[in-house]
Amino acid sequence: MKTIFFPICLLFLSLSSYSQVISVQVKNIQNFEHPMMKTDDAILLDKVTYLGAGNVDVRFIFDLNEKKFSRFNEGKTDSLPIKSFKFIGDITEINVEYNKDLLVNYTISELNDKMMYCRWINEGKIRGWCDKNIEIKKEN
Repeated sequence: MKTIFFPICLLFLSLSSYSQVISVQVKNIQNFEHPMMKTDDAILLDKVTYLGAGNVDVRFIFDLNEKKFSRFNEGKTDSLPIKSFKFIGDITEINVEYNKDLLVNYTISELNDKMMYCRWINEGKIRGWCDKNIEIKKEN
């Protein structure tokens, strides 16, 4: 019995460490677009076209436990399914399915600066926005 119980406990602990709800407050966004390539590469190669910037007041809730996404913007709420997510060190990548033709990637970085990118494919380009000074709250 001990030999079965211990591996099951380890499995439960490893899964529960990823179970969480991430809340992100976005206030200042910079819109951008670039060719079909990784955003980091596009920045390094000076291939990013910066579009408008502006102030917003939007809260994003990523419930990784239930695989649900919510966006609260000017009294309106969107609730959509999270298709997938992964953790890479201090970076969390979350893919939200807006409809069968639109998958949006949210990348939350907690490295030196707390920032979030939102990206999607439109007309053969990567389009999106970023906020380089977000507020993040996490709950298990």
